[in-house]
Amino acid sequence: MMKTKRQIGVIAIIVVFLVILLSILLLVRQKEMSLSEGLQITAGGEDYFLTGSDFSDIRMSSLPATGTEELRGYLITDIMETLALSIPEGVNYYFSTRDGNRLVISEEEIREKQAALMPESKDNNRFRLVLPHDPFRNRWLKDIVRIEIY
Repeated sequence: MMKTKRQIGVIAIIVVFLVILLSILLLVRQKEMSLSEGLQITAGGEDYFLTGSDFSDIRMSSLPATGTEELRGYLITDIMETLALSIPEGVNYYFSTRDGNRLVISEEEIREKQAALMPESKDNNRFRLVLPHDPFRNRWLKDIVRIEIY
């Protein structure tokens, strides 16, 4: 009988510990999500963070589209130019989404295919990667939060 009460006490302590640990992890994750509103760019060992108001300095371009739709977005090359980043030839761009998907595109393809970020929200804090010349749109990504260039 005494042994059973002791086992119940140990189990209760473990459950309380796990609940506290889970709560802490959820709070940290929630804070990371609130900090990630916008776009983080890493190039040349430096981090740049752009929020909605930063995009007012970047020209929005009309993008080639099929059918009757009109696409407008920020060309990746214009974003890099606004940040005064000189991107060497032959590097790759690594695009990451909020849910962990990644896509790698070469610098040459970024220029040739007119890769762009299309705003998904009115405040310019959420973006979709658009490759207008991709015929099937299978590389378009929603909710881009990070671009790494190396």
